[in-house]
Amino acid sequence: MLALAFASFLLFGVALVIVGANQAALAGSLGLDLSASGLLASSLSLGIGVGVLATGPLVDRGPRRPLFVAVSAGCAAALAAVGPEAGFSRALGCLLALGVCLGGYETVLNTAIAERHGARAARPLTFVHAGATLGA
Repeated sequence: MLALAFASFLLFGVALVIVGANQAALAGSLGLDLSASGLLASSLSLGIGVGVLATGPLVDRGPRRPLFVAVSAGCAAALAAVGPEAGFSRALGCLLALGVCLGGYETVLNTAIAERHGARAARPLTFVHAGATLGA
């Protein structure tokens, strides 16, 4: 489980910086000014917050495995929907959806690790979250 969580957080880190690292190219290809391209990055962050808030209650009330599969599939779908032909609105929606799903799987994984390891969860969580740093 820790290997899957580490890999998931690695991809989480990549997603966090991919917009910022490519902001100039995105702005140029979409014909955006600085404020509009900044909105793309902030939509990803907003989506993560929404995903954490929405997934928190679901993690406690239902099976986690199908929820993890659903949010992971949502990440893949959001990334697949963005392409060279995507305009600003589509890119904004895809990044918002990606953020929601990233926040969702972050919540599922954090909860599962904390529950599985109990009082000893600090070390496994540190390892898993190091994946986000490495991915960034």
